[in-house]
Amino acid sequence: MAIVSAVCMLGLSIINEFVSHKLTSASLAASARDFFSDSLTSFGTMLAIAGATFLHIDWVDSAAAILLGGFIIYNGSKILSTSAAKLSNGFSPTIRKQMVKAIQAIPGAGSVTFIDVRYSGNNLVVTAEIELAGETKVVQSYGLCKEIEQLLQRQYPILYCCIQVRPKKILAKLIVILLKYPSLKIKKNPRTNRWFLITNGWQCLG
Repeated sequence: MAIVSAVCMLGLSIINEFVSHKLTSASLAASARDFFSDSLTSFGTMLAIAGATFLHIDWVDSAAAILLGGFIIYNGSKILSTSAAKLSNGFSPTIRKQMVKAIQAIPGAGSVTFIDVRYSGNNLVVTAEIELAGETKVVQSYGLCKEIEQLLQRQYPILYCCIQVRPKKILAKLIVILLKYPSLKIKKNPRTNRWFLITNGWQCLG
């Protein structure tokens, strides 16, 4: 009976693990680990009985109990640490960097100045801010934000995504330069929408 129980528990563990990855369900993942622990317990019981009955090795039962107890403690601590990280708004820095890379790879998207990711159940809530050129039209900004949201929602289980936009700090650079060199003048090229300093010639600022 121990071998039948072990096989059934192992099968349930594999099914729950597969479904948990498909649905990104933490509860199913925890259930899969629990079934796997039960399966190992049944296998350990079977080995202990076989060792004591056929091989007359009495210490197999104690060794199996110690190994299974250690695995159960490890498995429980892993589930506890994962749940505690989610409850405390912890999030993987690696996945956060991947999100930033994905956003910056979109044509037209500037640098990501801020991104915050937290869990809401098994889903994610993402808030990010990107820099765009000050001359970018509202329609273009809105379309770019929607494109970023759709990209992230295709790659991650996102419940809510908010992308904010702010203009690049071109004016701050101009003010610093003009305060340092008051004799300089600035002008905007109407064809390229870029700012220039007027010195002996044209020098592009951005």
